[in-house]
Amino acid sequence: VTAPVRLHEVAGESVAFRAPHAEEKSMHVVLSGDEDAEVFADRALARTLIDNLLDNAIKYGEVGGRVHISVLADAQTVSVTVSDNGPGVSDEERRRLTDRFFRGAAASAGTNSAGGASGSGLGLSIVARIATHFNAQVHIGSGIGRRGLAVQIAFPRVQNARA
Repeated sequence: VTAPVRLHEVAGESVAFRAPHAEEKSMHVVLSGDEDAEVFADRALARTLIDNLLDNAIKYGEVGGRVHISVLADAQTVSVTVSDNGPGVSDEERRRLTDRFFRGAAASAGTNSAGGASGSGLGLSIVARIATHFNAQVHIGSGIGRRGLAVQIAFPRVQNARA
């Protein structure tokens, strides 16, 4: 069901759900930003999108690392960004992260600080497909302190969604 959705609220649910996994790795997860920013989306799909982003940040991040989720609104968009300070990926790998079944070299070889996290290479592909469904843009860049990864999903802003 497509309706106005507060992304900060959905992100909070994801943080609570993923907290045990973050705690296992002694990771510090912070959620910040605009609590009232709304997008026009299916809440379950928005949750799936954020869950996948957060799961990747925790799974491939370093033990004792940090994850920051921010929800920011401007005149045209509402963006949710998940950043970490993990090992990150090369520029070439970054271009392929939304390809189905693609996993970066560190994840595939088991050389990341998590000891080689398991995964199918579908998480960011799912994120990209959901983003496309909602006419949102996916931007992938460097994470916290220019380390790790940051994935931003920029949704079109809901104007007077409740009117």
